[in-house]
Amino acid sequence: QLTVTDTTGTSTTATLQVPVENTAPRVEITSFANGDLYSQSTPTQLQLAGTAIDAEHSPTQLSWAWQVTLHHVTHVHPEPPILQPTATTTLSPSGGGAEFFAYSIDLTVTDACGLATTARHWLFPDTTGASTTVLLAQPASGDRVAVGSPILFSAVTTGTVQRVEYRVDGELIGVATAAPWTCTWTPTVTGPLVAMALAVGTDGTASNSRGIPFTVEAPVTTKARLHNSTDDVVEAFGMA
Repeated sequence: QLTVTDTTGTSTTATLQVPVENTAPRVEITSFANGDLYSQSTPTQLQLAGTAIDAEHSPTQLSWAWQVTLHHVTHVHPEPPILQPTATTTLSPSGGGAEFFAYSIDLTVTDACGLATTARHWLFPDTTGASTTVLLAQPASGDRVAVGSPILFSAVTTGTVQRVEYRVDGELIGVATAAPWTCTWTPTVTGPLVAMALAVGTDGTASNSRGIPFTVEAPVTTKARLHNSTDDVVEAFGMA
């Protein structure tokens, strides 16, 4: 509790609740797959639903907020939040050409003590019928990689492709200008991520892959007990 009093004796008090042994909710989006596609010809009616489990609070003590955001190259266009557990939102077809478009869908659930967890899924344009196709070959869905370790990106394409762009959670992380379309990227943060590839054709149009979820993890610290020649025990730490 903080109380501030001015020279006239008028005071204001603010109170901050500090939870003890409280854990954040476990949150999952369940109504569509992470990395799925949305239509480029007609609006997509997307169901928003998920699960939230909190060890210390009942469902009625949790608040829900959905955030739908359109990503266009380096710009973001958030829509008004949806403050209910389930809803339906409309995803409009995005522009053509060779530019990157995607939607991110965030679900944030907050408990009565203010602890919150956010789950994010991505959706990418369905570019079926484009003059090119691209399939993200590496990384693979479900891969678990160590933070600070380089990751190889590669793709398989058809059609006349001039370059392949790779993005992770919407951020451009590498460009390949010749087959076999490879590049490397080193993650600096941990957590779940989604990779995708966008192939730009010589005709100025583009196709993109589905999103591929993978996880970046912190290195595991191991502890070993070593014996020297005098049978003294020495503890050594290492990174696995």
